[in-house]
Amino acid sequence: MGGKHRCTEKKARAASTEKARAVRHVRRRGCTRQLMASVRSERLVSVPRVRRSTVPLASETLRDDETRDFGGGGGASSVIRAAGAASIASGLARLARRDQATAHARPASPVLQPAYSKVVVLSPPSAPAQANRDAHKLERREVWKPGARCPARGRAACVHSCGGTATNGNEGFVSRVVRTGPSRFTGVSPDLVLSRPTTAYQDQKPGTSGLRKKTKVFMQKDYLANFTQSVFDCLPDDEKKGGTLLVSGDGRYFTHEAIYEICSIAAGNGVGRVWIGQNGLASTPACSAIIRNRENGVCFGGFLLTASHNPGGIDEDFGVKYDTGNGAPGQERLMNEVCQKSKTIISIKYAQLPKFALDKVGVQVDLNGAFQVEIIDPIVDWLELMKECFHFPAIKRLLALPYFNFVYDAMHGVSGPYAEKLFLEELGAKPECLMRQQPLPDFGGHHPDPNLTYAAELVAKMKVFHPNECDASTPLFGAAGDGDCDRNMILGRGFFVTPSDSVALISLYAEKCIPYLMVDKATGKGGLTGLARSMPTSRALDNVGKKLNKQVYETPTGWKYFTNLMDANLISICGEESFGTGSVHVREKDGLWAVLAWLSILACRNGCLGDLEQEKADLKSGKDVSIAAPATKVEEFVSVRQIVEEFWKEFGRNFYCRYDFENKDSTSAHQMMTDLEELSRQTPADITAKVAAHVDANLMSAMQIESMDWFKYVDPVDQQVSDHQGVRLFLKGGSRIIWRLSGTGSTGATIRVYMERYEPDASKVLEDDRSALKDIAAFALQFCNIKKYIGTDEPTVVT
Repeated sequence: MGGKHRCTEKKARAASTEKARAVRHVRRRGCTRQLMASVRSERLVSVPRVRRSTVPLASETLRDDETRDFGGGGGASSVIRAAGAASIASGLARLARRDQATAHARPASPVLQPAYSKVVVLSPPSAPAQANRDAHKLERREVWKPGARCPARGRAACVHSCGGTATNGNEGFVSRVVRTGPSRFTGVSPDLVLSRPTTAYQDQKPGTSGLRKKTKVFMQKDYLANFTQSVFDCLPDDEKKGGTLLVSGDGRYFTHEAIYEICSIAAGNGVGRVWIGQNGLASTPACSAIIRNRENGVCFGGFLLTASHNPGGIDEDFGVKYDTGNGAPGQERLMNEVCQKSKTIISIKYAQLPKFALDKVGVQVDLNGAFQVEIIDPIVDWLELMKECFHFPAIKRLLALPYFNFVYDAMHGVSGPYAEKLFLEELGAKPECLMRQQPLPDFGGHHPDPNLTYAAELVAKMKVFHPNECDASTPLFGAAGDGDCDRNMILGRGFFVTPSDSVALISLYAEKCIPYLMVDKATGKGGLTGLARSMPTSRALDNVGKKLNKQVYETPTGWKYFTNLMDANLISICGEESFGTGSVHVREKDGLWAVLAWLSILACRNGCLGDLEQEKADLKSGKDVSIAAPATKVEEFVSVRQIVEEFWKEFGRNFYCRYDFENKDSTSAHQMMTDLEELSRQTPADITAKVAAHVDANLMSAMQIESMDWFKYVDPVDQQVSDHQGVRLFLKGGSRIIWRLSGTGSTGATIRVYMERYEPDASKVLEDDRSALKDIAAFALQFCNIKKYIGTDEPTVVT
């Protein structure tokens, strides 16, 4: 009996010790008193589950048998029961000991913002999870806490509540499930990490989409290295340690050198594995898909080497941006921190790596399992996602129509290999449908921007400016992508679809022909949650939102503003007037996704959709699906023009145009914007009086000013404020003019002037857009007196 009693006492002391260790572990991780109380008092901790592709609203109710998994796979229980303080304490203590052994499990990147505080809660894995985690005994979930501060950043987290019922959209979110157990990689040994001094640069402030400069600027000593190290310095240590990082680009000049540099610095900062797209190539949307989905979302982030639609070459532009673990561009708060760090950086950590090739798929560097460089096929993850998003048999039927012809212009950007795989191998199109599909480091000496100016060859082939010259050889459908494949331009035979109309039409048809966004007939779930557009984008999407009874959000220009709304499950589709369109399938805009969306619309309108529900079921069960095209004539074909004109007649037309004044004197451009902001503080009568001296009297009387302001955005998810995002002038009848400075250039300043005129009369919507906007365009340039500031009123680009 005495021995048994001593054994019981020993177990009790062990349990008490385990609990004490757990509490110390919680304190070390910066967690709040709430979890400590949970550990001590054996309370239940409620954790909402999340989908693979979206995070549910906090108020959403889930069935007990419904599994949701955000990148991690496994469908854990919606309620983690702390079945006794000793058991949870034991789990926490085991995790602490595992951390001390340097075998870290990578924490998930924040869903809502880069800055976060976290609480780690452990529970036994569910049965599906166990099948995929035989070597792992516990699942780790990160839960955002109210008012907690991240030790690395010292800022308050903006999402709340790990327990109880959430009451608004800012509460109850969790990150994706992350695999735990001994990490596969530990990072290079500390004695192999080297350090070199550096001199800080003062101009590394990221713009709308990353840091963009002339290539020769990036080629300066340690310019790229400084920015890269600054990013690593702003990331949590336990995220980097042994973690997986993606590094790829659009193939522009200096990409390969940049990849080697970043890999070396990544190794020096504790990263365990680097993924690189074959030949250093990966489209921006594919990078987002890889980060989110590959190996169940194990990647904590990625460096994307692209200047998007800007020209490439040693005398042109280069860029780098950092995407976080949800596959989205780093939020403004994180990038501001990176900018500040770059101004004071004094040293760079790195490791010397053996030389490796970029053209062979597979592991190219393996430092005894501590650090690896792996070359991956960058198309696989994205293509599988497209098969989930769209009904490929319907598109195959469309392409099989004997009279249907289309052309895609890759503009010598990264989208070429994707287009070959997608259109030729998967959808059975003919090779002649592709233009300029070979990626080139200088994009063939052209500007890889898919618009009416820079895609002149495609525009001429489609006879956009000469519709009366169209014949049977003119393609029925045309599209183009930019350097990194995140932008798109949509054309019909002799017809241009504005990006604003494009996102509106895709939204209108999404629940009819895009399976990823359709309502599930069996469960009633799915469908569009909401829509969003950038502020300068025309308000055509607003009219669609009203018809569909969906909230439409208006954000500043920049895709990063959409991703918070996506992660909060507030929107499903979004778009910008700058030829960017996308959905919740990734957290970047996706040019080829938009092309597939339009092909799906054409398939739907031309009898190629088939019995979609039945065919989806057949495909899932492994059955073959007929792709025989319907027997129709070209005269019966519902064209892009017809679809758009029907849309105008139903909703009214938002005549729209944008003038770009590129590479102008930055001081003069900023002064113009400052003066416009100052003018916007006045009353309409005072505004009219102040500009009367340089505005034609007839134009002034025709354009009646209702109000003027500058755009200020408060993010509905995390309440971050983005101010001075452009000046808006509202005119009577629903027309408006917008002036803003672009954040995507590499030198000088680009002034963008947007003109929008709404016409509700169905009998007037077919008017030529240039004629319809002639007066408002003249008024816009005279109103801001642009010639006074930059010496010209002739735009560089008109779209």
